[in-house]
Amino acid sequence: MRVGAWGFSGVLLLAVGVAGGFAGCVAGCVAGGEEGDACSPGDPSSCAGDNVCLGQTCTYAFGRSYRISVESLVVKTTAPDGSNWDDLGGAPDPFVMVELNGATVLTTNEVQDTYTPTFGSSASVAVPAGARLRFEAFDSDVFGDQGIITCELNPLSAAVLRNRRASCVGDAATGTNGTVLDLRFESL
Repeated sequence: MRVGAWGFSGVLLLAVGVAGGFAGCVAGCVAGGEEGDACSPGDPSSCAGDNVCLGQTCTYAFGRSYRISVESLVVKTTAPDGSNWDDLGGAPDPFVMVELNGATVLTTNEVQDTYTPTFGSSASVAVPAGARLRFEAFDSDVFGDQGIITCELNPLSAAVLRNRRASCVGDAATGTNGTVLDLRFESL
């Protein structure tokens, strides 16, 4: 599958709000959750359009800073081509890179020999409207890094920022089924 000019080797799953309503709306909330309306921080669906809930007010999502962190990575036991991750059959040595509009904003440390690394890495970045977010995991090897999974949000939507996460889920067509990479977004 291809998206724009960039390769895509995963399926993006986004949490969605309550269909047809604003179940977590606080007093004074107006259907639609437009800028300036009251909202519930615990209910991402209480804001709509290009807005996110900050405090208890729907606010324009872009032109502000967010902390982007790698929440989790689960790597399938074989490489996308079906081979072992390492020559001797060991687990991969994963790391993650995140790009915003083509500039690398976060590169985690590599974690040795694991299918479920914990990174604890984050970066604070200003997110403009229309931004392109690319996130990918690699297996670090002496003779060159091998791709694990790649996803791109082009453009990065307010819905993703509102829901505070994006999940890149592998698929059988690209040999990445069983691999999941999750990012988390926190408004600053």
